[in-house]
Amino acid sequence: MAPIPARRTYLRKYCGSLVKITYQSAVQGKVPFLLVHGLGVSSQYFQRLSQELQASAPVITVDLPGFGGLPAPPKSNISYFSEIIAQVCREFAPAGAHVVGHSMGAQIALEHAARYPQASLSLIGLPERLSSFPKTRLMARFIRSSWHEPAGLIVIALKAYLQCGVLNFLKVAPQVANYRAEDTSKRIEKNNIRLIRGGYDYVSPTNWNARISQALRANNNQVSTAVCPEQAHSVLYQADEWLATMITDCARLPGPSLSQRLQASSEGDERQSSGYLTRINTVIREIFSDFKEKIYALRFPHSPKEWEKGNKIRVVLLPGVNESWQALRKIAENLNKHGHPISVIPKLGMSISEPEELAAIVQKELTEQQIKSCIFVAHSKGGLVAQSLLQSREEPRDIKAVITIATPYGGSPWGYLFPKKSRIGRLAPTADFFKRIRKLKTPSEIFHVISPSWDPKVIISSTLPGARHYRLPGCGHNLPLNSQTLIDLVSEIANEVEKKDKT
Repeated sequence: MAPIPARRTYLRKYCGSLVKITYQSAVQGKVPFLLVHGLGVSSQYFQRLSQELQASAPVITVDLPGFGGLPAPPKSNISYFSEIIAQVCREFAPAGAHVVGHSMGAQIALEHAARYPQASLSLIGLPERLSSFPKTRLMARFIRSSWHEPAGLIVIALKAYLQCGVLNFLKVAPQVANYRAEDTSKRIEKNNIRLIRGGYDYVSPTNWNARISQALRANNNQVSTAVCPEQAHSVLYQADEWLATMITDCARLPGPSLSQRLQASSEGDERQSSGYLTRINTVIREIFSDFKEKIYALRFPHSPKEWEKGNKIRVVLLPGVNESWQALRKIAENLNKHGHPISVIPKLGMSISEPEELAAIVQKELTEQQIKSCIFVAHSKGGLVAQSLLQSREEPRDIKAVITIATPYGGSPWGYLFPKKSRIGRLAPTADFFKRIRKLKTPSEIFHVISPSWDPKVIISSTLPGARHYRLPGCGHNLPLNSQTLIDLVSEIANEVEKKDKT
């Protein structure tokens, strides 16, 4: 086969239907990714994901007949589309491919892998088979999930549905709803497979993915699952960095780490962060999350003894206002699991005082605990405490890094609604603390600033010049503290600091 250019679009006629193939590559000589889109949409859905994946291997995207403005095919079932994908592979990926399918595309990828073994298989939002009223129930689940999608994605989807046409959509939908994925799973052997879904994906619920995993494992397949909290059915649009990391890991290919992807995405990313219902839902869940954390703090006032164990750099937790160290418990547990001893500072209480006063408490506690070297992991106001400490410390300490999560470096507009000296009023953008802090120099080169895509408490963009910034795919102020994406990111940053310290 003649060498394929770095990026080119092809029109081919396979199985009597017109198909559009786009081949993109920044890396040559590796088994490519093959991306298969879902019902009603087109390869445009994969635009961001394909850009992320190109760092690891060539990327092939396909517009199936009847979608993306192409003529409708003579047949509209999963088996027929699978044979088209087989034809694409014969021409563009004769040595196999890392097949990635979304929604209906996951069904097609599953069917294709059952007929022709592939290098790996990543199934995103595999639709559950519905036995009664399948088409109606499938549409209801799509609509329910769409309430949690960002508005920008909904616009793209509507344009794609208009190109697809109502008749073609209604013709294919029953095939998707009735597809027997469990039966197909039993025909796949000895493959590396990952099932991926969003937390609000009602088209591909948790129990359904568990059943498919069980069926696949029965045939000696290596099966793993991944869930992106706060995302819905179209997880690939908003969480493409996280998703690309999951896919390349499944394919066992080198590529940028999650921290590198999220750090790069923090610059110039103007995508909408979340759907309107997700924002309302987030605010409600934040209230319950705050309440739950308070209960945990009362029930378990002392940190676990095993947190003192570890041979890596010590981590000191700095919670935010109205919080205890329990807010950072899951992050701390994961860090301790990876070898970092953990220290908490109970004397911070609920972090109500001015950041400088809290910084003095931390300074004293570090001296009493004889902690000379550490990493700060701080949430919200805790980041301002760390910033104050580093600007005013009187004795030398080796602070390796400061990892802050949802910290309002420019203040929060909510502070305007409260008295000036109240715990929230102290965080207003015009508060005295922010006037003082701007006059001082912060060693921002050791700061790692992590911000959710939408934060109901910080609201305004919060950056620290000179620091490394990371954008989380989820939304919320406290909720992301329990997300696996954040837990993995903090652990990855801490490990990078550890490696750098040893060199």
